[in-house]
Amino acid sequence: MDQKATVTDTLGLVLAATASAALIVRRIRSRLDRGVTNHDQEESAKQTLVGVVWREWSDESVIRSLDYPIPVAWRLVKDRRLADHRHLGGIKFPDDAGDDVSALARDFMKLDTWRLVVTGDPGTGKSTLAMRLLLELSGKKRDPAWPVPVLLSLSGWDTTQKGGLRAWLIKTLERDYQALWATGLGTGAADTLVTGGHILPILDGLDELPAPVRAGVISALETSTEQFVLTSRLQELRQAITELGRPLPCTAVIAPKPLTRTIAETYLRDRLPPEPGPHWEKLLSGLRTGKPAALSQMAGTPLGLWLLNAVYIRTGADPAPLTGELGRQHAELEAHLWDGYIRAHLAARPPRGRADGRSGLSRLQPRHEWDPERTLDYLRRLAGTLSARDTRDLVWWRLGMQVLSEKERRRAGLRIWGWIGLLGGLVAAVGGQLPSVVTIPMAFASGAGTWIAIQKGFTDRPGRVSLRMRSRGKDLTRVFSVTLLARIVLAVLFVVGAVLVGDAGPGLAVRIGLWSSLGIVPAFLFVAWVQQPTSTTAPITPYETWRASRIIVILCVAVPGVVAGLIAGLVAGTANGAGFGIKLGLLSGVAGGLSFGFTMVQYAAWLAFAATAWRLAERGDYPHNLMGFLDDAHRLGFLRVVGPVYQFRHAGLQDHLARPERL
Repeated sequence: MDQKATVTDTLGLVLAATASAALIVRRIRSRLDRGVTNHDQEESAKQTLVGVVWREWSDESVIRSLDYPIPVAWRLVKDRRLADHRHLGGIKFPDDAGDDVSALARDFMKLDTWRLVVTGDPGTGKSTLAMRLLLELSGKKRDPAWPVPVLLSLSGWDTTQKGGLRAWLIKTLERDYQALWATGLGTGAADTLVTGGHILPILDGLDELPAPVRAGVISALETSTEQFVLTSRLQELRQAITELGRPLPCTAVIAPKPLTRTIAETYLRDRLPPEPGPHWEKLLSGLRTGKPAALSQMAGTPLGLWLLNAVYIRTGADPAPLTGELGRQHAELEAHLWDGYIRAHLAARPPRGRADGRSGLSRLQPRHEWDPERTLDYLRRLAGTLSARDTRDLVWWRLGMQVLSEKERRRAGLRIWGWIGLLGGLVAAVGGQLPSVVTIPMAFASGAGTWIAIQKGFTDRPGRVSLRMRSRGKDLTRVFSVTLLARIVLAVLFVVGAVLVGDAGPGLAVRIGLWSSLGIVPAFLFVAWVQQPTSTTAPITPYETWRASRIIVILCVAVPGVVAGLIAGLVAGTANGAGFGIKLGLLSGVAGGLSFGFTMVQYAAWLAFAATAWRLAERGDYPHNLMGFLDDAHRLGFLRVVGPVYQFRHAGLQDHLARPERL
């Protein structure tokens, strides 16, 4: 080995020792500096979270068309078998809360204990009231002393885990609200807000859980001292409390008053022109007499009125079919209105740019144009997949395990392996001008890393890039230790590669190997260290979680590939000319990026989802741009987001689409 190679290796060892010492110092300082969020930081965290919640759900309220709320009046349920709210906690909740949500929110915040259960039959507005309460409690008229309302799906709470409601709230806030990880808010903002009583969890969907799970939720709430708002159908709530054997303490339970025919007629007439026409007059007259029966029953619920408004009034459609046989068949009428709602929203919200002319799209506008009939077909398949697994949550990184057999998952991975391997082989054969003895192994290695990552990704969770240094010393130390061995292995590989090219002597080959490994190992260290799971800093929406996971894959391929190609090309070009440098640089970049980059992906959920989407599109089940479709389905109001997962905006919509005759 010549003197330059010796100097290079010595420099590498010095850098390694320096980096290790720096990590030890940083680790000690992080332990000494670790503290809790102070009072000023606590207030800042609270205001930050209020702003995030308001922006998130004010947009969501527009997507869900809550700008025309149904005038549902609420009453106190005086059943002490459900909750002993009449003599404990100093509760002074009104017996008749009316339909003024602002007044309802103020009355609720006057309670000595902020514990409320919103009950009602399907389609009576439980979730809508929960969202409107959230907007009232986080809007401009909020009292700064009020807690921050956070809407959560109960499907994400595993009550068998230690810590109860408090531990789950902390974990969920850390996962779904990355703004709380800002440096200025201290090291434990989520923990401080929850333990300080500054969070009001609005727990949606008790009735959508299996019976044993419902009982577990009620038991956890009964023994908890936390404040909450809970939504549930009355029958499921009663069954869970009966199984528990005792009522919820210090809790107000409210239920909606029935919508009268007069209220239904008034709501529809207020949204119609002064002279709506003979068909509307016939329909409104029939509502007063209760005929046709199915239509009157549908108009007797907030959901039914909302669908009539969305499908017929907003679109200007002729309501004549509703007054005929369709209005007498409840199942057919409900299916007609749900399908009409999907078609109407697709027509009313075409993809377009922002009104102010700036580039980009509003969160309320779809990115792509979708055929109505194909959209209905996609949504039916999606609903069928969820209902077959008895869940309301569409977790995109688990979709492959749910819809593809083991054989299909392997086949999808092998196909992508083939395409990536073909790319690596072409680069080696054309760009590197290498013989088949090098091209074939190069192609095999390029695709093998992809296949390994995809198979891992089917059971993996999503991740994101994090450059946060605090409390990361352990991760960096572990990664650095592993890459010391990788440096030696890569040096040997680059030496062999340089010799196989045919234009490099042993001395030059050794120098190329040492310099390339010196550059590429820190690149590997970097991409391994910046990857973090979503359990700590997940983005708010599923689309952002998916995009963050995609960035990880791009980073893992691009950084090692670019670094390896540049260093190997520069060293080789300096010694043997530009032509040899370009050839070896191209080969080294492909080897570093494709052969090794994919193996560095710690959170490969995006790769598995891409393979799943590819396979499903081949079968004709979904579009190729599956995540784009899901994101637009949310923008159009068909899906809602609950943390990093999607749900159908209404359980009734999923149930309708998932019926066997609809699939």
